[in-house]
Amino acid sequence: MSNPEVKNLMDDIWAKKAEKKVAAEERKKDKEENCVINRLLVERLPMGLYHCRYELGGPIPTEFAGLFTNITRIKSLAIRRWGNEDKLKPV
Repeated sequence: MSNPEVKNLMDDIWAKKAEKKVAAEERKKDKEENCVINRLLVERLPMGLYHCRYELGGPIPTEFAGLFTNITRIKSLAIRRWGNEDKLKPV
């Protein structure tokens, strides 16, 4: 590849990246306007343990990873992390 071809290729890559960034910012604004909150779901598994995951997806904080035997432990972690348990949603 010659130098102008590489430059054109890189310009295309940067343009596409800028478009994706603008689209992500628009999605974030839409969620804020519609009051969509990515709540932490607390699900009870068939074996009686509790498991956490985000409602809209994404990685969970490390302290909520794994299985829990008691839902009060998850609530206390949420209070320690966020100051309240508003972001929790038991399912």
